[in-house]
Amino acid sequence: KRIKSKEHLENDMNDIFKSLGLNNATFKVDVSLTSLNEFGSNQIDFLLQANLGSKFLPLSQTASLGETSRINLAYKLVFNQLNPVGTIIFDEIDTGISSHIGVLVSKKIKELSLSSQVIVITHLPQMASIGDHIYFVSKYNDNQTTKTKIEELNQEQVIREIALMI
Repeated sequence: KRIKSKEHLENDMNDIFKSLGLNNATFKVDVSLTSLNEFGSNQIDFLLQANLGSKFLPLSQTASLGETSRINLAYKLVFNQLNPVGTIIFDEIDTGISSHIGVLVSKKIKELSLSSQVIVITHLPQMASIGDHIYFVSKYNDNQTTKTKIEELNQEQVIREIALMI
């Protein structure tokens, strides 16, 4: 089943990669035999060829922060199609990305929000602007502890905060 499923996962991930601006990257699942243990008799490694002509390497050895953010989103998109969850939280999924890649990532997150509630913590104006409900999170201290304040913004406040982010 793992060997049969790997091709589907590779195809799905690579299709999503293109829509996230990872045009020259290729995702590959390496399945090798290992001694039987509680997880079966396969060693599973997720590999990435980040650029044309480069070698396939484990994600931890090759993916930049921006690539890691987009790969994480691609996983969520693929696996949420198989087994939708009620809520998905992305804490700074925008790490290492900006500009038009931020727009591409934002569109995919919006797509994901059609099947699950998505909560995104971001500093990227492209991402903040697509939310249905925008909250401003701030921290302050009272000389003894740090406290967090969360406030839903109205339309005028959203425009002001996105302008400040820009």
